[in-house]
Amino acid sequence: MALRKFFNRAKKQPWFNNTLFIISADHATATYHKEYQNAWGEYAIPILLYAPGDSTLKGISNEIIQQIDIMPTTLGYLKYNKPFLAYGNNVLDSAQGKNLFAFQYSGGYRWFQEIICC
Repeated sequence: MALRKFFNRAKKQPWFNNTLFIISADHATATYHKEYQNAWGEYAIPILLYAPGDSTLKGISNEIIQQIDIMPTTLGYLKYNKPFLAYGNNVLDSAQGKNLFAFQYSGGYRWFQEIICC
């Protein structure tokens, strides 16, 4: 309801169609859904990119991304062309390939990787 109220007010603003909204959770919660009762689901959160003025940014991806991918993805989307240091990937850039990963630590390291080739 809070997001609905926010977007109902924001869409009346002149900057609305020129804005990239990024919505993400800061952590996962306990779940009763069986598909999330595993090492992967223990830390799975949604990350939503919404650009109301850009019809090319649409769809759902189930690829592995993580919060450190938000900054390079945002800079890439904005066509920022100066050097920057990022440990994540621009997940919208097909030139970076599809070797996406997530790294997590909670009492021990976990590495999640999805390799899609060719």
